[in-house]
Amino acid sequence: MNRIKIVQAVFAAALERSGPRRAAYLRERCAGDPDMRREVESLLRHSEAAEGFMERPAVLDAVADQPAGPRASQTLPTCIGPYRILGVLGKGGMGVVYRARQIASQRIVALKVIRPELTSRPMLERFARETCLHIRLAHPGIARVYEVGTTPGPDRPRPFLAMEYVDGLPLTTFAQRHRLSWPRRLALLARVCAAVQHAHTLGIVHRDLKPANILVATTGEPKLLDFGVARLLGSDTSLTATRGGLARLIGTLPYMSPEQAAGCSQPDARCDVYALGVIGFELLADRLPLNPAGRSLPELLEMVCRHDPLPVRAYNSAVSPQAQAVIAKALAKTPAHRYASAAQYADNLLRVSRNHAATLREPHQA
Repeated sequence: MNRIKIVQAVFAAALERSGPRRAAYLRERCAGDPDMRREVESLLRHSEAAEGFMERPAVLDAVADQPAGPRASQTLPTCIGPYRILGVLGKGGMGVVYRARQIASQRIVALKVIRPELTSRPMLERFARETCLHIRLAHPGIARVYEVGTTPGPDRPRPFLAMEYVDGLPLTTFAQRHRLSWPRRLALLARVCAAVQHAHTLGIVHRDLKPANILVATTGEPKLLDFGVARLLGSDTSLTATRGGLARLIGTLPYMSPEQAAGCSQPDARCDVYALGVIGFELLADRLPLNPAGRSLPELLEMVCRHDPLPVRAYNSAVSPQAQAVIAKALAKTPAHRYASAAQYADNLLRVSRNHAATLREPHQA
């Protein structure tokens, strides 16, 4: 049995125990292997919020662009740095993203701030890494960074990142709300691929591509967000404090490539191509290729690494066989069998989209 399966088995057994029984089991089972114990304990911490980890982050209550009432004032700061807080756009493992207005310019921004209880040195380094990577990006399909600063905290200053505010919907929600045909959905995804390719050209791998991180504005323009777990190609710097494969579960499992789920320390651009393949499948089938519902974390890891999904046409027979083949190639379990770049994937998405449109026009041209 390889190490990943051993850790999975120990984790599954630990889940069935609690309190002193769990501690005693880990002490006995991981005796002489502190790395394994750290990996299992990391998985146990993740499992406490497993449902939220497996699915896209929920969009939390937003406060209207008006003076906050008494209840809101108890939970929302009035200002952070030179920004007036208008509402909460979302919350994640690192911090809170507020909808805010820059006082001087009146510009609306998305303001990302680290939680005060998480301003440890590793978290601050991670935030700084995200900021440095995001600032390098300049593409119409990627939300811009306007300002980086700090705001006073209880123990130390809390850094913030002011970004372009996108008034839009997650990619899949936009496609459903506007009843886009499958060729138009692929053409929209191709534009997302172009933004991802820009990041790859600069050596940046996103590692957490999913519809919640791709908002489509009212103009129909997709915008890529959240480079919180991005990394430079070739970098071997882990974003976790532990060692070993399973401790590096950074991302969102249903969109995670097999090599990422298996703990590869240096995933390349093809892990983003896989995630874009999952998104493409979801756009065409209105469901994920692999259903995470009701599965434990070890079961999900096994499914991502080993199981092949049904073809797209099993859920949507209107999709052409050519489009199905394009999605299947992006979802190949082995990186070498996928598209080598997001640009190649985009080219094929556009090709099948345009070919379908041309086929529909042919009878009228006869």
